[in-house]
Order: sequence, then C-alpha cells, then structure tokens
Amino acid sequence: QRSLDNPARKFAAGEEFPYLGISYPLEIVHKQDQTLILRDKFYLAEFASLNAKAVFIDWYKAQAALEIGDRVEIYAQLNGYAFKRFRITSAKTRWGSCGPHGSLNFSYRLIMAPIEIIDYVVVHELAHLRIMNHSKTFWGEVQKLMPDYDVQRKWLKDNGHRLTLD
Repeated sequence: QRSLDNPARKFAAGEEFPYLGISYPLEIVHKQDQTLILRDKFYLAEFASLNAKAVFIDWYKAQAALEIGDRVEIYAQLNGYAFKRFRITSAKTRWGSCGPHGSLNFSYRLIMAPIEIIDYVVVHELAHLRIMNHSKTFWGEVQKLMPDYDVQRKWLKDNGHRLTLD
C-alpha cells in the first residue's frame, strides 16, 4: 500500500531521486552518451528513458558497491573485523545480512540513505561477524562502534520505506 509521501515512481522529468540522503531532480536529455549521470541533477539519456528503472538500479548498484565497499573496509580495518566478501543485492526486505562464513550483503537501496545510515547498517552487519544474534552483547558491540546507533536505527525504521524505485 502506497502512502501519500511515497507515490509510485514515474521516472518523469522533475521527479526527485535520492542519493546519499539528498534528493536530486531528474532531467531527460537528448544528447548524452552515458545512460545516467549525476551532477546537480540526475541526467537520463532520452534513449534510456524506456528502461529508466533498470538504468537507475544499475547506477545505484555501482555506486553502492563503491561507497558501501569503502565503508565496510574502513570500519573492518579500524575495528579488527575480518570478512570474506561483500556483495550488493537487490534485497527489498533486508538492508543487510551477514552469513555464517563472513559474507556481508547490502541492499543497493541503502545508497539512497544518508551516509550515517549506511554506516549504521555496515557497523550492524560487521558486529554480526562476532555475535550472530541481537542480544544485549550484540547491541553493546554496535554501540562501541557507533554510540548513537539508535538514532540511525530509528531513522531507517521511520524512513526506509522511501528508499525505493517502486
């Protein structure tokens, strides 16, 4: 069910799309080689406009791999976490997950959120490398790395439904 603050996407000129917590309007342009470019706006090549959703998903996934990958590396190195690999997924019901053998997974939709929200999910999943549950000990581990994690957690709970291309 859609709410008034989260209408269905049309991928039309002027529609706003978030990236790292900032909304950028979409402009459809005639002469552009790349399918999608972000500057002061999202510029979508007209030839790609019929597949706009897929173009955005691919772009978000590529950006998520870079940004989230950097955050995972930084937090892992600073705090002595060892992970085997990380992946960007199309998950719609989970922001991230941690497999029993050190595999970290993150939804590409996270790249739409502010960086501190991304950091929270990264810290949360890294903490699962040591504690594979949501016990008090686990939340203590998260809090060591991010003392205000509860603020980020609440933001995600309150606003996560907006981070979508549907």
